[in-house]
Amino acid sequence: MLQRSKSVDVRHRAHKKRTVRTLLSVEQFELAIERESLRATRTSAGDLTLVLFRLSKPGKRRLSNMRLARTILKRIRATDDLGWFDRTHFGLLLPNTAANAAWRLAQDVCSSISRHGPAPLCTMYTYPAQQNASESADDRKLKMKAAS
Repeated sequence: MLQRSKSVDVRHRAHKKRTVRTLLSVEQFELAIERESLRATRTSAGDLTLVLFRLSKPGKRRLSNMRLARTILKRIRATDDLGWFDRTHFGLLLPNTAANAAWRLAQDVCSSISRHGPAPLCTMYTYPAQQNASESADDRKLKMKAAS
C-alpha cells in the first residue's frame, strides 16, 4: 500500500515560503540542475534556462547578496530554483522557460538592484543549447552592463 504521508511531505516542502535562509546549497543546486536537465531531455517539455548573477563589486557583499536573493525570490515561480552556484554566483534555474523570457527576468532583477547600488553581472545558459540565437551571451552581458 502506498504511504500517503511521503507525498504530503513533498508537497508541503514545495509550498513553504522561500527566503534567503532557504537558498539551495552548491550541492543541492547541482542536483537541481541535474534533475531538471534530465527532465528536459526526457520529456522534451521545453527549454531549461540557468541565469547566474554575480555582484559587480565585492564591497558590502553580504548585504548586497541578501538584497539580490530577496529581489529574485519575489519574482520567481514555485517551480524555479534559486541557490548558490559557487561562492560568487547565485544560480537561478528556470524550467520550461525560453531564453528571451529568462533574460527579461534577469533585466528586471538587475534594474531593481541598480536602484540601490551596482547591478549584478548576469550570464545565461540554455538547455538544450540554442543554435540560432540572434545575439550571443557576450552581447547580452555587454548590454546588461551598459544598462546598469
